[in-house]
Amino acid sequence: MTITIQKEILFNHLKQAVRFTLHKISSISSLSGGKLKFGKTNLKITTTNLNEFFFTSFPIEGDEEKTIVVDIKKIIDFLSFLPSGKITLDVEEKNICIKKNKTKGLFETMSAADFPQTPIIEGKKYLLKKTFFEKYLPLVSFATATDETRPSLTGIHFSVKNKNKYMVATDGFRLSLVYLEEEKEVFPEVTLSAHMLHEVAAVKKEDTEMYMFFSESERIVKFLQGDTHIYSRIIEESFPPFEKVIPTGYKTRIVLGSEELLNNVKLAALFAKDISNIIVFSIKSDGLYIVPRGGEEKGTVIYQEGEVEGDEQRIAFNYKFVLDFLLHAKSKKVTFEMTHANHPSVFKTDSDPYFTHIVMPVRIDDVSSPK
Repeated sequence: MTITIQKEILFNHLKQAVRFTLHKISSISSLSGGKLKFGKTNLKITTTNLNEFFFTSFPIEGDEEKTIVVDIKKIIDFLSFLPSGKITLDVEEKNICIKKNKTKGLFETMSAADFPQTPIIEGKKYLLKKTFFEKYLPLVSFATATDETRPSLTGIHFSVKNKNKYMVATDGFRLSLVYLEEEKEVFPEVTLSAHMLHEVAAVKKEDTEMYMFFSESERIVKFLQGDTHIYSRIIEESFPPFEKVIPTGYKTRIVLGSEELLNNVKLAALFAKDISNIIVFSIKSDGLYIVPRGGEEKGTVIYQEGEVEGDEQRIAFNYKFVLDFLLHAKSKKVTFEMTHANHPSVFKTDSDPYFTHIVMPVRIDDVSSPK
């Protein structure tokens, strides 16, 4: 069969689909590619990495029906070098030929017989607003773990506690929590892959509403936007009882300029990263003194003025965790609260009252105070 299509349409859909292909070596070779089902009125594209499925379709004018599996990464690379405009696809049993004027590329196809079937699920429908992806997700996803030893720590947990709706993520060393006060929907209590949510956000169209469906029996979620469907298994491992590490008060509180604090943490990191990655926050009545661990003896101190309330105290952190928070905190002011040097501390922003970030400290019993 032969069809003619705008290069940009095919290229853009394949760019979305390739995000969900299997990148590891598998006994099922077709998983490294995508299934293309050509019909008389539309082209359907399906990809999967076994944990997630991607499906989309768009109109074409065909003269017959044919299903193939092909290396879409290679096709994307080929299309990226072609000029804009119409291209011709000649689809045969064992190959597909893509032509633009006198330039053509021939791609071998694979059997579609062993390509997994897309799940069919029914479940409650939830509207995901623009704020979910643009405001809430970035504030929690950076706190997830990359090590898959504990699957729940690689995910974002949705929870309802005391009638409050939460999104929360933790890697065991820090925790990000968002109160979903603006959301009318009460999401199901599930943990979803942070990586998968990032991929969903990446393919989301700006002008079309997105919905999430959750099947309790199948333990699968589906994201639907227009003709695009993304399926994912939920993370079954129990999420840690996050509410137990959230401080209920503080003994010391300081309000600081966010941009200045970011710069000062970077300054301290110049001295700390070659030794221990640890910086010490020493809060005194006149502000914050940041001392890089290992730099005390050399007299390295970075000072920042701040509004202080409560006791003078010291606490130490891996500077990378503080830096991560500051890079995601889009605000002019940052509030830091602590109860004790060995207890979890809290970072808040003036622009996002629904956002709380908690960092576990490092013991500093042997660290001297700045002079």
